[in-house]
Amino acid sequence: MWRLFLTVSTACACSLCPLRVPPRPRPLDQYKLPSIPHLNLETMPQFCNFSRQLEVDEQCRTGFEELFRSTDESLDALFCSGQSESSDRCSECAHKWESNKWVISWWDSLGKPAAGVSDGNYYWLGDYELCTKLRRDGKFDGRYCRVELEIPDALVEEGCPQTDPLAIVLGVCMPSSCTDDQLHQLVQDYSPYKSVIDCELDVHLSTSALIMLGAICFWLTLQILVTVLDLQSSFWMSLNIKINASRALSTKRAPQNLHALHGLEFITFIWLVTAMVYNFMQPYIENVAFSYDAVSSVAAHPTNNYSYLVDGLLALSALYTTYLLYGDVATISDILDVIRVTLLRFWPAYAFCVLFMWILFPEMSAGPLWIHTDTVERCTDSWWKNLLFINNFYGVKNTCVDFGYVVSLEALYFVPLVILIYIARKRLLLAKIIAIVIMSLTISWSFYRTFVGALPPAPLLTAEPVPVELTERMLDEVLVSPFTRASPTIVGFLFGVCMWNEDGTLYKDIFGKLFTVMMTMWAALSGLFVMFSLMPFATSSVGHPLFLAFYAAFHRPLWATSLLSFLYLSHHGSFAWIHAILTWRIFSPLSKLTWIALVFTEPIILYFFSSLYRPSYATNWSTIYAAVSASTLAYLAALLIDIFLTRPIRCLLHREQLYRYRTAQTS
Repeated sequence: MWRLFLTVSTACACSLCPLRVPPRPRPLDQYKLPSIPHLNLETMPQFCNFSRQLEVDEQCRTGFEELFRSTDESLDALFCSGQSESSDRCSECAHKWESNKWVISWWDSLGKPAAGVSDGNYYWLGDYELCTKLRRDGKFDGRYCRVELEIPDALVEEGCPQTDPLAIVLGVCMPSSCTDDQLHQLVQDYSPYKSVIDCELDVHLSTSALIMLGAICFWLTLQILVTVLDLQSSFWMSLNIKINASRALSTKRAPQNLHALHGLEFITFIWLVTAMVYNFMQPYIENVAFSYDAVSSVAAHPTNNYSYLVDGLLALSALYTTYLLYGDVATISDILDVIRVTLLRFWPAYAFCVLFMWILFPEMSAGPLWIHTDTVERCTDSWWKNLLFINNFYGVKNTCVDFGYVVSLEALYFVPLVILIYIARKRLLLAKIIAIVIMSLTISWSFYRTFVGALPPAPLLTAEPVPVELTERMLDEVLVSPFTRASPTIVGFLFGVCMWNEDGTLYKDIFGKLFTVMMTMWAALSGLFVMFSLMPFATSSVGHPLFLAFYAAFHRPLWATSLLSFLYLSHHGSFAWIHAILTWRIFSPLSKLTWIALVFTEPIILYFFSSLYRPSYATNWSTIYAAVSASTLAYLAALLIDIFLTRPIRCLLHREQLYRYRTAQTS
């Protein structure tokens, strides 16, 4: 039972993780390693002369000349013999050693081969602290850089498609006067391998970061003053921290709502957070084989095939929206009002998350693993697309916050969903027909794109690697595309309409009990099919194209149907003890924070792993510990954003909310 929990809980919603997974560990003798010529210190040329050959500008060359000159002088001092040298020579050597011995620390700071390479330890990060200490002490003006060297296969075995190179990450303390382009050109000139270099950003806060921090401080100070002075006008009451906190933590709820849904959302949140830990940590661990060893395990397969859990979350959201709004959206004005209120509830917090990842997050820490060049570049180019919820139309690499692709899907589907609810109020049959047609089209399009493009059916780790080009196409054309992910939302709408019209019905006769048994079996079989049917593909990367396309098209609506079938049965009297747990009052305020908490999960998990100065060693227990910590901090961050940002803005812009605050305060 414990092992099953571990496997299920490590599913995730990471859209870019398949593009970040390190290659499968292999023995070193399989690679084209460079040969080291015979080293003779007596005939070795002067380092300082070598620096003059570098094709860089004068400012950059000065940094290398300082480094190589100190190396030459320290070596000269080491070779000085006290018995055969004069006293002046000994004094000169002692002076050279004292003034240039810092260079020993520089050479010691360079990355060196580490133990466990065959287990996936590709991080030869060196000593980041020595590099920063040299700069802090004024000995050498350097900055820490990571050089990724792609070492190719020495011999590709016949029938073995794994030809991806060994990506060694080497830590080097480079002169800060050199640009990234100059350093990359130097590495390319003197390295026999293809290389990529990323250097640490300037640790000083940028102007945009200072402006954002200043705005945050002003906003918080204003709310603290309003709370301390206890101003009673309705305008100032919307900024009162005490009032907003009490409403955010309130467990009051309507008596006839789908309270079990809140519990399912919380459980889904825990699964997704644990999953994000499992996937986000892969570029930051020293035992990559930990992930690859689980590919052939049936029990561990749900940790590998994970993306369908997002569809369950989309289906739960659509069901709850339909259940609450069905019958209440009577006019076009009602539609616009629902969209406006929902936007006020969510967009400010999401906008803060995007701006935080773009402006503040890269400057929050430092270290050999804290080089988030990819995140900075993605957010710089696509932050506005994320704020407008249109990033999915531009591909997976235009997602600033990793969970943002799910947020954009939810936002894009919300307006058509409200329109369907409006149509269903008077013409229920027409609304169902439209919904089924849309679901059929999106399933057919998923099948077509997967079958014609020979794409993998889902993002998962395989024993034999899937080409990166196919994986990226699958992410762009199937995973994040709004045209292929609508089916769970439609399933949620259909279940919501059904449950609203049958609210409170209990199946106690023989036919009702038979229906309950059949629906339970359907939910169980559908869930098991989605979870385990890709096991042969994961272990061999081979599968019949028709089956793979069928799975890609149908596994998302099947999972949504399985999850909502369980909720339907629970709501109508089945699984009483599980229903009692899912309806705990504590889940009500937590479920309101779930989406924002999931958005905050990415920076929290990245901070856990990339703020360290050494790669982590992954185990099941360490994954669980990190997931529990990330879940707690994500909910805490979402709660603070709700209290200090979302609720004040919503109350200031929504008069009905202001009226509720005044009524609650005076009653």
